[in-house]
Amino acid sequence: MIILNNYKIKNSKGDLIKIIDKKNFNRSFQEFYITSINLDDIKAWKKHTKATLYFIVLDGRIKLVTRVRNKFISKIIKKNYLNLIKIEKNTVFGFKGLSKYKSNILVVSDIYHKKNEVINYPLGQYDYRW
Repeated sequence: MIILNNYKIKNSKGDLIKIIDKKNFNRSFQEFYITSINLDDIKAWKKHTKATLYFIVLDGRIKLVTRVRNKFISKIIKKNYLNLIKIEKNTVFGFKGLSKYKSNILVVSDIYHKKNEVINYPLGQYDYRW
């Protein structure tokens, strides 16, 4: 999990927040989608074997957990357009909804979604306490 910082351009009529910059992408992006999660629900565990993903929390708050070299790394992420979270291919990850209301996450992928490149593991696959 890598946190890339976007930047804000202040304007008295309303700020501009730069979300996507080509310099943050190894390849061009192919797909944008929004995934949502309810309070206390968990979407885990997934591993994309070919796709690098970028997350931006649009509404709410989530706990994002990645597993790298048999270690868990967790981060609480809330609505903050200045944080772009990069999840490299072959990284196991999951997330939990922490907001009273549904949390929405914009996901940018560098490839088109293909079922055969995603490995879904059961929640109990890893010994992690959410």
